[in-house]
Amino acid sequence: MSPRLSQKIAFTLLFLATLLVILPVAVILFIIVAKGASAINWDFLFTMPRAGMTAGGILPAILGTLYLVLGAVLFAVPLGVAAAIYLVEYSSDNRFSRLVKLAIVNLAGVPSVVYGLFGLGLFVLFFKFGIERFFSHEHNRQGQGAACFSGHASQFWRAIPLLVPVDDFVHVGSRFYLRP
Repeated sequence: MSPRLSQKIAFTLLFLATLLVILPVAVILFIIVAKGASAINWDFLFTMPRAGMTAGGILPAILGTLYLVLGAVLFAVPLGVAAAIYLVEYSSDNRFSRLVKLAIVNLAGVPSVVYGLFGLGLFVLFFKFGIERFFSHEHNRQGQGAACFSGHASQFWRAIPLLVPVDDFVHVGSRFYLRP
C-alpha cells in the first residue's frame, strides 16, 4: 500500500471518528435549543428567582459569573504577563526557570473541577473565607465578598497557564520593538 493511500484511509477513519463524537453532541444541543428556546426571554434573564427557585429568572447566576470572571482576570492578567516578561527578559536558563515553566505546563493539564475543589478546601474550609455565610442559619449577606474572593483566587490559578505562554509574544515583541 502506498503512503498516500494509507494517509487517505487514516484521514477518512479519523474524520468518521470525529463525526461519531460530534453527531451525538449536535443532536443533544438541538434538542436542548428546540425545547428550551421558548423559555428564554427578558424576564427569565433579568429577574430574581422566586418561589424557592422554581420560578423567576437567573439574574444572580449571570451576575455571579461576571463577578467571578472579572475578579479572576484582574488577578491573573497582571501576574501572568509579569511572569511571562520575567521568564523571557530577565531569567536565565537555569533550574529554577525550567521548574517554573514545567509547573505552568502541569497546571494547564489540571481539570477545572480540581481547581474548584482546591479553592473550596484551601480558601473556604482552611482559611474560612466565606464559610459563615454557607453554614449559618441566618440569611445575612455576611461573607459573600470573602466567598467571591475564594472563587477569584481559585480561577486565578486556572488562568495562569493560559496567560504565561504569552512569553512567545513578549520575546518576539522585545526583539523587534524594545531592543536597538
